Amino acid sequence: DNVEWNDDEGVASGRDQLNTKAAELQEKLAGLHFAKAGPVRQTRGLGFLAWEVRAPDETVVASGFDVAEIVDERIVRLWTVLNAEE
Repeated sequence: DNVEWNDDEGVASGRDQLNTKAAELQEKLAGLHFAKAGPVRQTRGLGFLAWEVRAPDETVVASGFDVAEIVDERIVRLWTVLNAEE
């Protein structure tokens, strides 16, 4: 219930805000898809996933990573970081 999602646009707190933010992101990225850009890495209470946003032809249009704080097998805080354009 108290989950937080942090990124450059701010913080979404709670399930409702998280679901709204995720739906807005899906709408914004319509026609694109996410792909893992390496293995999921984790240790006690922390997870890491690098990802890419790809066009239908698999061209990478953005990339970044997520870091998750995990308590009792649930994500309690998530940080999304975009890689700078090169």
